[in-house]
Amino acid sequence: MTNSFLNLRIVASIVACLAVSVLVSNVAAQSSPHVFNGRQYEIVDRMTMTWEQARDYAIARGGYLACINSAEEQAFVEGLVSKGSREAYWIGGYRDGSWKWVSNETFTYNNWAPGQPGADTRLAMRRTAWSGPTGNDVTLGHWDDAPNSAAYGFVIEYSGSTRPPAPNIFNGREYEVIEDGVIWTQARDLAIARGGYLVCINSAEEQAFVEGLIKDKSMTGYWLGGYRDGSWKWVSNEIFNYNKWAPGQPATGNRLVLFRTQPANTTAFELGQWFAVQDGNYRFYGFVIEYTRLNP
Repeated sequence: MTNSFLNLRIVASIVACLAVSVLVSNVAAQSSPHVFNGRQYEIVDRMTMTWEQARDYAIARGGYLACINSAEEQAFVEGLVSKGSREAYWIGGYRDGSWKWVSNETFTYNNWAPGQPGADTRLAMRRTAWSGPTGNDVTLGHWDDAPNSAAYGFVIEYSGSTRPPAPNIFNGREYEVIEDGVIWTQARDLAIARGGYLVCINSAEEQAFVEGLIKDKSMTGYWLGGYRDGSWKWVSNEIFNYNKWAPGQPATGNRLVLFRTQPANTTAFELGQWFAVQDGNYRFYGFVIEYTRLNP
């Protein structure tokens, strides 16, 4: 065996090792959890919710709104919030006579802003500065009581070995399936309120991805972001140049729904086919939200 052949094999091995190392590093960078004291934390930045909506969303994901019990944990969560883009983030404090945590831990630590708490009953951590009620500056990490109706990002805490669910990501965008049955215009507005828009499908690959998200869900159909205004359009203003219409579609309807199970009076159905239906008229379906921005 010549030295040249040996050198080529060594170089090839090094290149292969480097490729694996880069792949592992990239995967780790995408999935590295935010861990403090054995618990994992997730900052939800791409959507805003009221405090009660955020509380319920956190529970649905297997966690709860972050409950801060020390200066060290406060500094850790501040670091997460500092990477976000919202003015404030809900954490798990609420007032019911006295201040309490949703985790039922004792409310012994606080980082109230000057002049706080006021008369409101929900707890948020500020990211952006503002002039407080006493004229003193409120800065990053200060706690501020707020009404439940305020729309903020939020921080979820997971106990023990519980891990945040893996995000549904395709081509650098995140997707979320909502099981609440609503009409198309309500779904469109709810998606916007959460910081996204009804999903707009532009390729067979994206269609297959969305089908994978909904195939084991419970609703008959799921609203997409397509609508007819003369011609078919997407709410994202992308060009409507891909489709998976069912046989005989589009019909006379003006809204686009993707079906998980076979609708009545149809033949040759397959998962994910598109149907044109009228908005309203008791057309209550789930929906899929697409987000162009990922969480930090």
